[in-house]
Amino acid sequence: MIKTVGYQPLIPISICVTDICQLKCEYCFQTSHTLSFLSKEKLDIILNQLRHIVHDIQITLMGGEPSLYPYLNYMLDELNKIKAVKEILFFTNGLKTLSKTHFNKKLHITFSYHVTQNNKGAIIKNLDFLKTNNIPIKYDINAMMVPGKHLEIEEFKKYCAVKPLYIETKHEVCFYNSCPELYDLKDIDYDGNLISVKEFLSKPRNFKGKKCFSAEYDIELNLLISNKCIGDSIPIDQFANFINKHSYIICPFEKCIVQACGGLFIE
Repeated sequence: MIKTVGYQPLIPISICVTDICQLKCEYCFQTSHTLSFLSKEKLDIILNQLRHIVHDIQITLMGGEPSLYPYLNYMLDELNKIKAVKEILFFTNGLKTLSKTHFNKKLHITFSYHVTQNNKGAIIKNLDFLKTNNIPIKYDINAMMVPGKHLEIEEFKKYCAVKPLYIETKHEVCFYNSCPELYDLKDIDYDGNLISVKEFLSKPRNFKGKKCFSAEYDIELNLLISNKCIGDSIPIDQFANFINKHSYIICPFEKCIVQACGGLFIE
């Protein structure tokens, strides 16, 4: 038996609302450049599916730059009304002021600090606004560690937690260096012995057929839904029904391909 001790997961769903961004970071995960926004009609289709999900879910707003999305406040208001949505993650470069954002208590904003793009001052202005106005949300900073570039993060620490993310190669973050606490915490019960995620993933074992919490479901601008752990795309009109029947998955792989989620095994 394999299980993560005391962990109650939220099913992660990522929604791409635009592929437009003011920055051009060479290591960006967004490789589409159609200069498009998710239309309100498509957004409503997604929201309708989310309203019919019975399991607790976590929504991540992705881009491009989500703060540029013209229907952002409408989206945040509607997500806040959906009972199954327990958390809304919002990743932003901080260049646009968030003062007119419709905040709610489910919202968790992560500012991405890019030392190569000089967005530090804009992030600090947004942090000042959140702190000065006692906005009741969670917020923190991902600081991108680029080889050969000095990263100054001390000024950020008076506002919130700062997590360095080590860029290993283009489009790839070295998660173990970035999040050692995720890998080193001994919270996996492996046949009665508590071991860390790092130890668990290093064991020569077959993952195929094991029960596991799924990696993130990614909803793209064209409403294509993908998931690394499942492989096949899911039609948008069947998404809620699929999630309701699959709060976990049966792993189809012999080796875990989503090691950042390695602490989420349940059997």
